[in-house]
Amino acid sequence: MLALLLLVFGTLHDVTIEANKTTEHARVVAVPPEEFGISRHARTIRETEYCFHDVFKSESALIAQGYDKEQVKRLPSYIVAHSS
Repeated sequence: MLALLLLVFGTLHDVTIEANKTTEHARVVAVPPEEFGISRHARTIRETEYCFHDVFKSESALIAQGYDKEQVKRLPSYIVAHSS
């Protein structure tokens, strides 16, 4: 049998096949109303160009999450960043 396979198909090889499958999906998460925003130019969610989840975190919370301490210290405060 092996001789017949070699004759028909030529040299045989041991092969390992690895298949990876990644999936993407949208995630739906409840957002508190005080942390939800839409474009200033829109009157309804349906007509907005974008919406966002606005979360405020303290410096210590960002540093505890692993962000660089020096970079966090250089960020503007909430009052300076939102005073336009």
